[in-house]
Amino acid sequence: MKFKLILLFLFSFHVLFAQHIDSIQRLLDSTYSSSPFFGNVLITKNNQVLFEKSYGYADATQKKLLTAENSF
Repeated sequence: MKFKLILLFLFSFHVLFAQHIDSIQRLLDSTYSSSPFFGNVLITKNNQVLFEKSYGYADATQKKLLTAENSF
């Protein structure tokens, strides 16, 4: 019984945390739509990538999109 409760807790925690990541992504996407910015966003936890996305251009004149490989 305890094992089932622990699994339920871990699953619930994972779902709630995933909802936070979704909220963060919606916020960033909405912000970018209304006021574009250039940058990379990386969210990790315990060395695990939870969210990674690039916004804007590495070269706006040539319309070259920004990627995680670009440096600032």
